[in-house]
Amino acid sequence: MSTQTHPTEVTDRELLEAVEKLHAAGVTDALDGGVPTVEIATELGIQRKSVANRVRSLVDQGVLKRVWGYGPDGARRSYLPAGDLELYERAKHGPTQSAILELLEHSGEMRSRDIASTLNKSESATSSALNRLKEKGLVESRNDPTERGQCHLFQLTETEV
Repeated sequence: MSTQTHPTEVTDRELLEAVEKLHAAGVTDALDGGVPTVEIATELGIQRKSVANRVRSLVDQGVLKRVWGYGPDGARRSYLPAGDLELYERAKHGPTQSAILELLEHSGEMRSRDIASTLNKSESATSSALNRLKEKGLVESRNDPTERGQCHLFQLTETEV
């Protein structure tokens, strides 16, 4: 997923946050309860056409879900978050890193070789992905007290999104 900005300097993340905020506040269409583009544009202070182009891209990326709503002018497209902003954050990491984040979220602390085995990846590919996640501050490691030598346990950091 890109971190592109709009001509008015609105990021994808800001757009997603606006959709979530409006949805939570009940600023939605009848029927499926999606947030219409006109409301998103008003919230962000940008043109409706800019929003329409961006939400199509975010739907294609699986971050927003397109639904049909019913507004004052009849049926129209509206949008729902496809989960929460966590999906957006994870999309920035690539498939292997995202799979590791998901695995650690569900399994807690794991050895790198167990992560590699579970994901059916080589230990070197897993090690590279873990190092990139460590550099981003998303995972942390510690020595495994039950093993001799260089064996580390990995877990999500407290700030992981």
